[in-house]
Amino acid sequence: SALLSGKVIVNELSAKDIELVRIPQTDPATAKPEAKAFALPELPVSIDIGKISAEHISLGPTVLGQPLEASLEASMTLAGGEADASLLLARSDTGPDGKIALTVRYTNADQRLVIDLDANEAVGGIAATKLGLPDTPSVSLQIKGDGPLSDFTADVALRTDAVDRLVGTVSLKAADDDAKGFAADLSGDLAPLFLPEYAEFFGDQVALKVAGQRWADGRLDLQQMQVAAKALQLDGKLSLAADGLPQSFDLQGKIADPYGRSVLLPSSSEQQVRVTSADLNLRYDETDQAGWSADITVMGLDREDFRASGLAIKGSGRIARVAGKRQVGGTFRFNAEGLNPTDRALADALGAVVWGDALGFWREGTGNLTLSRFNLRGEDYAAQVSGKIEGLSDAFAISGQAAAQMEDLSRVSLLTGRSLGGAASVTLTGNGSPITGAFDL
Repeated sequence: SALLSGKVIVNELSAKDIELVRIPQTDPATAKPEAKAFALPELPVSIDIGKISAEHISLGPTVLGQPLEASLEASMTLAGGEADASLLLARSDTGPDGKIALTVRYTNADQRLVIDLDANEAVGGIAATKLGLPDTPSVSLQIKGDGPLSDFTADVALRTDAVDRLVGTVSLKAADDDAKGFAADLSGDLAPLFLPEYAEFFGDQVALKVAGQRWADGRLDLQQMQVAAKALQLDGKLSLAADGLPQSFDLQGKIADPYGRSVLLPSSSEQQVRVTSADLNLRYDETDQAGWSADITVMGLDREDFRASGLAIKGSGRIARVAGKRQVGGTFRFNAEGLNPTDRALADALGAVVWGDALGFWREGTGNLTLSRFNLRGEDYAAQVSGKIEGLSDAFAISGQAAAQMEDLSRVSLLTGRSLGGAASVTLTGNGSPITGAFDL
């Protein structure tokens, strides 16, 4: 009888068992995301589901990395461009306790959103395990916000073991020219979320500030990006065209310990990397002759198998569209001093100092990277290479020519496993594929 008056009323929608063995496979080629303004569907009927429940939900180990059993209770109403939904998902197996409680309300007329998310897991939960947090602490995340999407702010709080780790706000705002503005201001003590040896890198306060706007056609203007930690300062801006080509960027970064000590860099690699300092400067503006520049300096690089007192790379070039195709080209100059590999054979061959330069460019549509020039020089040797790398997105092939001169062949004796002497000059021309192993030289 309610349906005749335009109402779909469901007292209860329930299932005794829901089993998901794995995530369904999808074809990425069929996914074509498109940015559109959010709005609820305007249906000819209203929908009111009083209770949605699942007594037993079972997820296979490949879904979240470990098997999971849980129960679900929810409700939902949708009428006249307004929606109101609530959800409670609670873990029910013998694993660590976990619960997600979510309440959401949205109205098309004034684009008002109300969200209240409270998610938490006990020690050894799925989130802490998948993120690799030391000692897999208890984790909780709260997100609360109430306001129109044109001026919406949500409070965010991430905690481990009941201690604040990252708190602040995330905002959405209307911007000029139908753009959507966004901002984030988050800070906290993140060091306990990493291995103890990284505490000196992060310190007891990490801050993140981001502000920008995005258009429906894909254009992005990141007006502010600041990251600050004890040994890290990063400040930048970025503007992208609809096709992803940069219109401008300005990024400065520095890694250095306030007391001048070496800094252990966070890394997923088993091998530790330390530096005394590192400086990064990248700039580009399409209105300034489409020129870009880069200046990267690393001092006191220290790895278990390699050390260098100083490394420096400087580059400049152009980013532009040529006949409607994106093209990036540049010239690089580099030098390295105080090289000290632990491999004695490599140390003898390389020497303590190397320097050189390179010139190359990439053009959209060809799938090729052209290396017009690459020069490498050492204490008593030199090498020159030029050529082309074809099929970057497929089984790529290399073609070109290379020449090398060495005044003292004894420096590669250990590397070749033979006692060598004298001098040599070598020239190679041809092509080959590192993937297939085929070559013609």
